[in-house]
Amino acid sequence: MKTVAVLFTHPRSHYLELPECDFWPATRDARNYRGPLPVIAHPPCRMWSRARRRGLPLNSEEMALGPWAVEMVRTFGGVLEHPFCSRLWPHLHLPKPGHSDAWGFTVQIDQSWFGHASEKATWLYVCGVEPETLPPVTVRLGRRLVNFNLLGRAARQLTPPELCRYLVRVASIAEDSTPF
Repeated sequence: MKTVAVLFTHPRSHYLELPECDFWPATRDARNYRGPLPVIAHPPCRMWSRARRRGLPLNSEEMALGPWAVEMVRTFGGVLEHPFCSRLWPHLHLPKPGHSDAWGFTVQIDQSWFGHASEKATWLYVCGVEPETLPPVTVRLGRRLVNFNLLGRAARQLTPPELCRYLVRVASIAEDSTPF
């Protein structure tokens, strides 16, 4: 499998367990990434999410990381992961789930399908991959799920190991993202 760059990841991320990942936590500052590997981008989402009104002060530097991450995914191919209904989509005119633009397309998943303890609807903006070549998803059903608001911060933030492996598979088949 091709090596991929994982941008803006938690320092205890499950990506650390995967040898094909070039890991870019905050301490390494993903803004220094210059390619050429395809990317998996997890830019900070709190300013773009539905939870942004929870008394958080506007942080324009943090907000700028979302558009920058979209540029990286469009340039080098790969996938950007963000919450369901992220305001990043209308801000950058990204395609809604089931639609595409000149660089890629968006799909909606639920992280519980990959072992997350709660339902967590997520949008994936995928570039440099033809939709029909996406790896299949094995959906986990029948598990008892926890209310998302009852989870601790780390449990809410960490990407489940199975989803990490899936996103690596998606990004590893990406080509640089010239419009298709």
